[in-house]
Amino acid sequence: MKILQTVKRCLSVVNEDYEDDGEQDAHECVLLLLFQLKEEGMALKGSPEPYTCPVKQLEFKLKTFRTCTSCGVIVYGQEDYNHLSLNLSQDLTHSLDLYFKPSALECACRVCSGSMASVTRHFLTLPRVLMLHIKRFTAGNWEPEKVDDPISIPAELTLPAVCGATAPVQHGARASSMGKNNMDNTPANSPKGTLDRPGRTLCY
Repeated sequence: MKILQTVKRCLSVVNEDYEDDGEQDAHECVLLLLFQLKEEGMALKGSPEPYTCPVKQLEFKLKTFRTCTSCGVIVYGQEDYNHLSLNLSQDLTHSLDLYFKPSALECACRVCSGSMASVTRHFLTLPRVLMLHIKRFTAGNWEPEKVDDPISIPAELTLPAVCGATAPVQHGARASSMGKNNMDNTPANSPKGTLDRPGRTLCY
């Protein structure tokens, strides 16, 4: 309890909502905590003692492909993440597939002045621990409503369809995330920059 109170007190320094005992959004709390840890990690980077920020274990990159629907020109990009927020469905695998499903985006093409593009993304790098957030709140009439529908969580997820051909993984990558329990994992002696089995990177 003392540890939780200390964490709450530290969060209240950057967000006054945590000064009282009011209920706060769990997802926002985790993001704020990761932000604070990252800030402290940057401050300790120049210290004489070796230090590895724990948030680094969660960080990864996604590569994006934005294709103009008019002329077909492709614009590439990279984005930094420390978690993925997935829509709720009956199965975690399906929720993950939905996240990486091509989506339409309204944007101006620099080549042909087209107004629509198709966006796809995949893992450019893989984290040691992949944290998944399931969105369980929907917009109600007056306030957000929580959806209590169950979601099936397999013991092991494979990600070949959403990984780049050479997506590197951090050394000793654990196949785990926040959830009910820890299942199978990628052996700690896997060669650096490779996977024990292609796409076998995540368990819940």
